[in-house]
Amino acid sequence: MRLIKIGGGQAINLEGLAMDLSSRSQDTVIVLGAHDARDELHAALSHEKRTVRSPSGMESVVTDDVMIGSIAMAYAGLRACQVVETLQRHGVNACHLSGMDGGLIRGTRKRGIRIQENDRTVLLPDRSAKPSEVNTSLLLSLVEAGIVPVITIPIMDEQGMAMNCDNDAIIQRLCETMPIGEVIQLIEAPGLLMDIQDPESRMAEVSEVDIELLYHQVQGGMKRKLHVIRQMLKASDAVIHLWDGRVDRPLSQQIGTRIERSFHASHCES
Repeated sequence: MRLIKIGGGQAINLEGLAMDLSSRSQDTVIVLGAHDARDELHAALSHEKRTVRSPSGMESVVTDDVMIGSIAMAYAGLRACQVVETLQRHGVNACHLSGMDGGLIRGTRKRGIRIQENDRTVLLPDRSAKPSEVNTSLLLSLVEAGIVPVITIPIMDEQGMAMNCDNDAIIQRLCETMPIGEVIQLIEAPGLLMDIQDPESRMAEVSEVDIELLYHQVQGGMKRKLHVIRQMLKASDAVIHLWDGRVDRPLSQQIGTRIERSFHASHCES
């Protein structure tokens, strides 16, 4: 089974992805990002997004009651409708589910976000959860019926409350509970780069050791992504690809980086 994560930027080529999926017969589950749509909607509603950085260098968006509403509208509403519509027009029988639908993804609510403030650690209240349970029978029944599930946040916590959740953490949990053999992350970059400012520094293949080294060199959103990739490599045998989602046919052209434990050296594109 193949798991595809569609990045949350506007430059991802949905039409090209839909054409690829329509011509490939393979069981597929999609996890959908929508951070650009969320930010635009949140700003249009005259709300301010707050981003903070933890002492370990992880960046997080603070999720209050207002933000969870913007998340629901952007992810489970606007963006999900756009993606399902595009797939259906190309003959791909897609079905959207949020993590709350059918109890698809349940999580443990986090205590909050730790930040450093005036030389002390502060715990900010936050409506986020770590995924703990997946309704695998629901997902498998859809896949067996020839349907492509398109999954978005919010997920639900122990009390059934809507929660924000990092999509990479959802992917990790799906890999741990589903027969996923391949993870394809469609991003707005040509793959993992040695130098983020140089698109020609793409690494075609990287090992677990390479990921560990890179993790200690980066900050922000990429640090969080690499952290989850580290966890996935430990918990799953799935091959991980980071492919450029902006190209004409993302799944066919396969421009990006392959990550697998069996590789023992990195190879930088020249």
